[in-house]
Amino acid sequence: MDLDRHLEGGSLAGYRAPSLEAEALAERGWNRDDLAHFLKNGMSPQGSVFNEMFPVMHHSTQYLTDEDLSAMATYLLGDTPPEARRIEPRPLEALSDSARRGRQSYLDTCAGCHGGDGQGKPQVAVAMNGNTTLRLEDPTNLLRVMLDGIEARDFPGFARMQEMPGFAAHLSDAELADLGNYLRETWGGRPGDIAPEDVADLREDSAHAAP
Repeated sequence: MDLDRHLEGGSLAGYRAPSLEAEALAERGWNRDDLAHFLKNGMSPQGSVFNEMFPVMHHSTQYLTDEDLSAMATYLLGDTPPEARRIEPRPLEALSDSARRGRQSYLDTCAGCHGGDGQGKPQVAVAMNGNTTLRLEDPTNLLRVMLDGIEARDFPGFARMQEMPGFAAHLSDAELADLGNYLRETWGGRPGDIAPEDVADLREDSAHAAP
């Protein structure tokens, strides 16, 4: 990670660490209360911690006082934070052809846990509606999660998220691209610009990184 780029984000363990600058956080739907809650509990309406962020919460930020967490959120978002952006789900008729194809994969493989309307299920899976990962300009984190999955995790206060299986062996590059476009267009306010080649590149990287 480039330490000269203060709070601008970078790459870590094959994932993109997103920008923590105030405007970028607000663009992804964060406000100070949600951010402090996320650091304390590992979950918020914007999603849950995963990958390299989980041990940060598990070993560190969950033990901070509420005052310290509030101070961290204020440091990142400022005394007068920018307004958190709200995104209304995009209707099916407004989606690209790729995203419309991806909707069927979502209903077949994702909706059982994440909900038909992206509402998620407590103690099972995070909501897609409002999910910060879907708002990132770079789709790498979303694609890696779809390919490799996320292991089950225990969170503070006896909360838990079930394992999310990876779909690398079950969905083709084209199907995963369509699914990613459906998620990003419907709930992320992003264009459907994921191509099968993008998935293929990450699939190859994951294969090389496997033990």
